[in-house]
Amino acid sequence: MSSVFPDPLSGLFSVRKSQKARRISLRVVSGRLEVVLPRGVSESVVPEVLARHQKWIERHLSGFRDVHHARGAALVPDRICLVALNESFRVEIGDGGAGRVKAENVVVVPQETAHAVVGLRKWLCRVARSFFLSELGSCAATTGLEWGALRVGMPKTRWGSCSCRGTISLNARLLFLAPSLVRHVVIHELCHLKHPNHGRMFHELLQSFDPLAVIHARQLKYARYAIPMWAA
Repeated sequence: MSSVFPDPLSGLFSVRKSQKARRISLRVVSGRLEVVLPRGVSESVVPEVLARHQKWIERHLSGFRDVHHARGAALVPDRICLVALNESFRVEIGDGGAGRVKAENVVVVPQETAHAVVGLRKWLCRVARSFFLSELGSCAATTGLEWGALRVGMPKTRWGSCSCRGTISLNARLLFLAPSLVRHVVIHELCHLKHPNHGRMFHELLQSFDPLAVIHARQLKYARYAIPMWAA
């Protein structure tokens, strides 16, 4: 029996309870991490297990993706689930499609895999910009912190950043994460407008707007496992 892993790592893993399992085990299924728990073992142990086996997880997930890339496996999904929006989108192959929106929740991409992935990434950034503008407006109203401009991209290592001129940069891949994590990143960057460092005053300000900031920061360490291959 499968279940979605509960807070504080909601949406990042799948957890399966097994009547036959005698010990905790980790599996990579279709590029996604699955944690198998024996009967009677609480899901609360999962964060500790993941931390203990982080190198194994990274090696096997990276290996899975490398093999599939080398074999030319199709990276274009049939459906895309954007957790932050609580929306699902169907992907169709079509002539001239490059991340073109055909209808509500339908995205059209070219047949060639490389061009399709490029189209999906551009589409993701467009969707992300609209969503982030709304989130920034909401969080700025809550915090009273004013930002200058928004940049949306897909950097490899950062979820977000804030320039000295007040430009907020956000990673489009955030759309695959829970809304609470997106809001945490947005508030985190807004707080840098007042404290351009990670000192005590910055963390105090961040926690005043996001009391679960420490938990959210820990979640983000594992959040990359929630990103599908075409967007990774």
